[in-house]
Amino acid sequence: DNDTTFTATPDSNLIAAKTFKTKVTDSVQDTDNNSLASTYTTNGFTTACSLSTDTTPPTVTSGSPRDNSTYNSVATTAAVTFSEAMATSSITTNTSDTTCSGSFQLSSDNFSTCIKMSAAPVASNDNKTFTVTPASSLSADTTFRRRLTSPIADTSCNVLASDNTSIVGFSTSPSGSGTITGSVQKQNGDALSGV
Repeated sequence: DNDTTFTATPDSNLIAAKTFKTKVTDSVQDTDNNSLASTYTTNGFTTACSLSTDTTPPTVTSGSPRDNSTYNSVATTAAVTFSEAMATSSITTNTSDTTCSGSFQLSSDNFSTCIKMSAAPVASNDNKTFTVTPASSLSADTTFRRRLTSPIADTSCNVLASDNTSIVGFSTSPSGSGTITGSVQKQNGDALSGV
């Protein structure tokens, strides 16, 4: 290969159903000591599903904010928890505009448009919980619904049995400020002074 092809071998097996990228930094030099013009990162590749006898589709066990909850902060994140570890590459969201793309969506207009997210979903809880963060604060006093669509799958490539959409959704707190006026009374009904 005349020193033009190099192979990296992982120290252990890669995680199943996960996307990996390769990066070559600009510290790489040719035989004339010329450095690479800039760092190069591949688009990545996704490993195959694990060999398993698991044929049970994953289910959604909980969501946050809870369906039908009210007075949620306009700065809230949205999260969903599945019944088992998921293939992280199958949980995506829209980070470029307000189209309803990606497998994890949040909308206030029945999915005509969707909320733009600041980054890809963050996995936690052994890849069972995924959290998305809106790119800007949500609208106040508004109801939002969450939708999970195919091809969401677990690490054995069992796909979510059906699209999962919150039935009622959650609502955010109204904006504005106000003043509470009144008096504080003692148990006998007399006004408490100095309050």
